[in-house]
Amino acid sequence: LNPDFLKGWIHLAATELKLGLFDEVTALMQKARGMWPDSPMVQDYLGLAAANASRTTEAIAFFSEALQLDRPYLPGWYNRATAHRKLGKLDAALADLEEAVKLAPNSPQLLGAKADILEAMGFIEKAREVRRQAAACSPIPGL
Repeated sequence: LNPDFLKGWIHLAATELKLGLFDEVTALMQKARGMWPDSPMVQDYLGLAAANASRTTEAIAFFSEALQLDRPYLPGWYNRATAHRKLGKLDAALADLEEAVKLAPNSPQLLGAKADILEAMGFIEKAREVRRQAAACSPIPGL
């Protein structure tokens, strides 16, 4: 099937997530998985639906499947880190964010999320260093 068709399904899933229609997203992405079984985006959206429906352990499994399909799939690393953090698994969250930062080392969002985890773990000085890195990525001169 044409991969462009998948984009339409993903956009629909994104809108349904915004509306809180998690069961609809799950049903849509289960159908999509049958047509595009190798798509990390499909697994990622299944994970997002599960995470938003407070099925965090299930979400982690979907994000992990996305990463098995495409190891450098950045949203999978970020989303799985977020789910790990929600479960209080800060070491796992930090490990996932470190992988994400390797893929996008100049992302203030990823660096900020990593600093948040470091602070939650009590590593304030390390968090400060990471926040300085994030600020250096800013397009605003002098930061």
